Amino acid sequence: MADHQPPEVLERFTPTAGRWVGVVGLVVLALVAVAVLMAGLDRATVLVLAICALLGVLTFAALVRPTVHARSDHLLIRNAWTSKRIPWRAVTDVDVRQTLQVSTGDEVHHAIAIGKSARKILRGNLPGAGPSGAFGSQSSREFATRPTLEGSEVVGTDYADYVALKVQTYASTRRSPSETLHEAGPDDAVVRTVAWPLVVAPVALLVAVVVLALLG
Repeated sequence: MADHQPPEVLERFTPTAGRWVGVVGLVVLALVAVAVLMAGLDRATVLVLAICALLGVLTFAALVRPTVHARSDHLLIRNAWTSKRIPWRAVTDVDVRQTLQVSTGDEVHHAIAIGKSARKILRGNLPGAGPSGAFGSQSSREFATRPTLEGSEVVGTDYADYVALKVQTYASTRRSPSETLHEAGPDDAVVRTVAWPLVVAPVALLVAVVVLALLG
């Protein structure tokens, strides 16, 4: 029996905001923890370490973990505490506002790793602005017929718009010509998973912080 091969990663999209802030925050928290440990270990030290650990887990979940990956058979969206695998043929619409919005029929899936600021959204709504990334726009339909968006095709395009257009392109080109958006089957279901360690750890650390604070 042939070994099951994991889906090929086609593209890892760079988060538009938050990741570097999160990384810097984790480094700062680690330095604080080391400095506290060097001062000696007592109940107050353990309380500070628990607080640093709690803030570290929350920082990682909210700012570092969120990602969007295009894979050979699905789009992977990782948010703070959940992940979603969206088959390409299930995608019916793509847009980008404060978050990347991927629709599968009547359901909209938000990816917090990719988004635009309110200023960029308002500027993009002005007459003569570039492509908004909406799946149904004329410029989006034109981009969706192309296998790639590289080089001169993306010059002057906001990166969040580029991601929306590229996700749309993958959804169009990874679907076979015989498939339609209305032929949904078991393989088209969106798979949701919960990052339980990132859910349980903050709760446990918060309880520890409260207990240590009361004991102190």
